[in-house]
Amino acid sequence: MGYKGAEGLNFGVAIDHARDIVDGRQANLGSQSGLTDIHSQSESRQSESDRQQQQGQQQLQGNLGQLVEAARTIDGGWKRYREQCYQSPIPGSYDRGWFAMMVPGAVPANAGAGCPGFYAAMDADIKKFHDVMRRTIDDARHANVLPGTIRDVLRTNALDFEWQR
Repeated sequence: MGYKGAEGLNFGVAIDHARDIVDGRQANLGSQSGLTDIHSQSESRQSESDRQQQQGQQQLQGNLGQLVEAARTIDGGWKRYREQCYQSPIPGSYDRGWFAMMVPGAVPANAGAGCPGFYAAMDADIKKFHDVMRRTIDDARHANVLPGTIRDVLRTNALDFEWQR
């Protein structure tokens, strides 16, 4: 509903009330005790999508806790690799240096020549990590976790990357 004489002035109706009216039921308008009752009613009637979103957020944070530990392990391997096998600069800026291995062309083709076995093992671990991150983010999206929430959680854990690549 809007008011024609004032631009940008609009009103909203809670979907629960609108659904009652459309279905021909008497709408629950709260009690005479005021806004406190309306606020407590809205808190106690959390929608299914809100519950799903909250559960998805909790699951995302739990999964990321495990993934942060895995990322720290890869960080250690990356550090050893950079110290012992490949010390040339790698272009780009990433939360974690080894994210460059997931970007086509970011790591030069000869980067694994100094330690081919070590490089291949690290590459396999990073690919597994990438697949798990992709599934974790997909699961969060399917649980209606907001993109901004996902982004913030990833940034907080130094895991900000375009995982859908």
